[in-house]
Amino acid sequence: MFKPPFWNHQNTRFPKKEIEQVISEYKNNIPLKSGNYSSFYPNHPHPESIWSENYLNIIKNIMLNIGLETVTKYSYCLWGQLYVKGCNHLPHHHFRNDDDRYDISFVHFIQTVDEPLFQFLNLKEDKYIPINQKDGDIIVFPSWLWHSVMTNKSNKERFVVAGNIRINYMSCDPWFNYNF
Repeated sequence: MFKPPFWNHQNTRFPKKEIEQVISEYKNNIPLKSGNYSSFYPNHPHPESIWSENYLNIIKNIMLNIGLETVTKYSYCLWGQLYVKGCNHLPHHHFRNDDDRYDISFVHFIQTVDEPLFQFLNLKEDKYIPINQKDGDIIVFPSWLWHSVMTNKSNKERFVVAGNIRINYMSCDPWFNYNF
């Protein structure tokens, strides 16, 4: 049975009014492209940036929980994706074969629909649908892991913030602490 390597991070919710504001900005300022509305593209606005401070802390906590916060130098990027009825995201991964590679990816489920749509794939027709896909849930996984989003058949809107963490340098000394 296919069981991908991933873990759940702490549930983190944002105020409903902020979420509604961000979703409204997506619908008004970002074109529907490749199956969803996404701020991934460089020329698109990033309404999710109102949570920049929150994501500094979320990513720091992810790195703390896996034991890498104090022994690495890392960078990250993130973007939002809005799925209205009929939207999906085809199978993909976040790994890159160049100096801009990513090591760790995450999905923060900001506003969900009634059924879980995110799934991991092994490209042998096996899929794994994590159960933790409620509002505020965060899942973390290796960037090379294939995943997709099934078509949103609901009239409700699904909104996530996805991101990648790149480890730029890791100490060989487990007692080294970059925070000193």
